[in-house]
Amino acid sequence: MKKSFQIDDVFRIEFLLKNKIGLIQSNFFICLNDINQAVWKLDFSSPPVSKYFNNDKFNFSLNTSIYQFDISKGQIITDLNLDFYPETIDENLIIGSRFGKLFTYDCIQKETILNNKYDGNIIGIIKSTVFIANKSFLISQLALTKASLWQKNLNELLDSSEVSIYANLLHVIGDKLFLFAYDPNWENYATLCLDINTGELIKRIEMGAYLYKHNDAIYTVNGQFINQLDPETFEIKSVDLSSQLKDNNLIIDGEHSFFFGDKLYFAAKPGDRAIRSVLGVLDLNNHQLLETKELLINPEQPATNDNRYQIEEIKANDKLVAVNTAGGTLHVFEVER
Repeated sequence: MKKSFQIDDVFRIEFLLKNKIGLIQSNFFICLNDINQAVWKLDFSSPPVSKYFNNDKFNFSLNTSIYQFDISKGQIITDLNLDFYPETIDENLIIGSRFGKLFTYDCIQKETILNNKYDGNIIGIIKSTVFIANKSFLISQLALTKASLWQKNLNELLDSSEVSIYANLLHVIGDKLFLFAYDPNWENYATLCLDINTGELIKRIEMGAYLYKHNDAIYTVNGQFINQLDPETFEIKSVDLSSQLKDNNLIIDGEHSFFFGDKLYFAAKPGDRAIRSVLGVLDLNNHQLLETKELLINPEQPATNDNRYQIEEIKANDKLVAVNTAGGTLHVFEVER
């Protein structure tokens, strides 16, 4: 990777497309090209929140409004004022809440079609089904009606109490729903595979905790190991990277990785007491470490925690790698062939 540029005061990376980077900087939604030139820039009263993104269209919310944005033109195509706070969106449905009620807005019919009370947190919409976490229950409810498809008591599945879903992450492969559940003391925990249609437990898997979905497989990345779960056979392939990481005493942080194509981009700590300041690249085909790069505030000074950037977010494509660090310094690298 070749360093291209860096900029400060970046709140969040919104998208990475070919030679374009979308980011939130203060109250601005900005698109930059690969040489740090602004393609377009929008000013908002407060930072918008992204909800849905596909290729050239981008939906984001601000308070109770949803905006559809054309990335290539830098223009707002439509704006929609709702009577609730949108929390998740797909192509045709917007799900949100207000005053203890769950709302569904049909983008085709252009009307709010559901308005009912609910308890818990909306954690996703998958195949027109809303998933709600309520204490230790996972509830599946049809987005277009009030019908509850199923609810599952996670306490019973782990034989514990106060069980939660780690990071509220749900991954779907076929008709299988994957999540990592744990209790407050981390005495009981597991990756659970449920039938997405019935909620029935298919398999309890001793693997976790932060789950990634990539190329129809489930991964965990942590310490000096990568685990890959086959969703059909539930076979776990574990790759030990310790021999490749030991020279720099690197420890991979499991919650700050990014998969793209046949590569894994990860954040690592150069030692037990260090912060995650190292960006690493791994080939997923042969599991060879391709490159590591430590992000230092002043490269001429010793690599101490005070002189390290802490990696918070990674995004990559076949041309660029964008890394946002604590304090909002964005580092952009060019992928070298």
